[in-house]
Amino acid sequence: MPGSRNQPKKSSKRTKVRAVNNENVQKVSEQDFAGNTFSGEIKSDPAGARSFDSKHGKYSWPNQASYEGPLVDSRIEGSGKYTWPDGSTFSGQLKNGQRHGHGVFVAADGLTEYEGQWKQGKRHGHGKLTYRSSGIAYYDGQWQEGCKHGHGIQVWPSGNRYEGEWRCGWIAGEGKMVWSNGGVVERYEGHWENDKRDGRGSHTWEASAPPRLVTDTVSRDMPSQQLNNNYVGDFRNGLRHGRGVFSYANGATYDGDWLKGIKEGQGRYTYEDGKIHDGGFTNDAFGGGEGVPGSENLGPERVLNIGAEDNPVRRCVDVSDLLPFCLPVDVGHLEVGS
Repeated sequence: MPGSRNQPKKSSKRTKVRAVNNENVQKVSEQDFAGNTFSGEIKSDPAGARSFDSKHGKYSWPNQASYEGPLVDSRIEGSGKYTWPDGSTFSGQLKNGQRHGHGVFVAADGLTEYEGQWKQGKRHGHGKLTYRSSGIAYYDGQWQEGCKHGHGIQVWPSGNRYEGEWRCGWIAGEGKMVWSNGGVVERYEGHWENDKRDGRGSHTWEASAPPRLVTDTVSRDMPSQQLNNNYVGDFRNGLRHGRGVFSYANGATYDGDWLKGIKEGQGRYTYEDGKIHDGGFTNDAFGGGEGVPGSENLGPERVLNIGAEDNPVRRCVDVSDLLPFCLPVDVGHLEVGS
């Protein structure tokens, strides 16, 4: 069998014989050897030992698998082509019967193709695996022992794209993922473990572009506020976990502790109007209940520190706090604007 030193058995078919370096070389065609079929050249040394030795040989197995290419001392060596019973093929470099070096594998469906480096029958080194089942999807990067390993780019049929590090077939290490879901784009850049966000990273949810105001004569962008939600901080097993800052599209922010994707522990929530809740959070809510906290929650370190102790506006934190000092005497306690 090719790839081993088993000697081919004698055949009753007639062959052409020529002498090369005191060795007999026979040109044969489709001879049967132990149930397999070979066509090419067979070499016999002075001791009578025979071996396949052909620059352009063909060897076929009973299960319809076949090989075409060079054989050296009954070993498959050099640049050749394998064809398997299901129709899949490999064309490229071979060593001792195994894919080794550069080569192209095409699967039986005709849609999956790998072109790149091989080592002892496995993808190893740089190569590109392409899927054409629905659109173009591919992995282009480093391989080790048949697995994605090292730096690589993966594009899915949906358009989702990852670029970064891989380990033993898993997304692991530093990398960037972009999700495209119905026009809403999400981006994550940071650390990964086992295909999940894990460690320090930044996740951004990008909203669609603002609408355009269309009139009879002009089209212009509508004014808009911040459009994106963004989280920068710690992740574990794909969820926000640890310490992190979430910036909301409306301008509010939360800076504090997270547990399995929800606010849990100590944190500071800043509203879009500038008011702040600073304290404990339980199950994604304020520890002391819902409600919009006022300036009393700021603490002495958060108020404006202006002037001396006798300055009447020293501890004012909002324009409304200045009204008692600024209103005319004849207004008194009447509502402003009444």
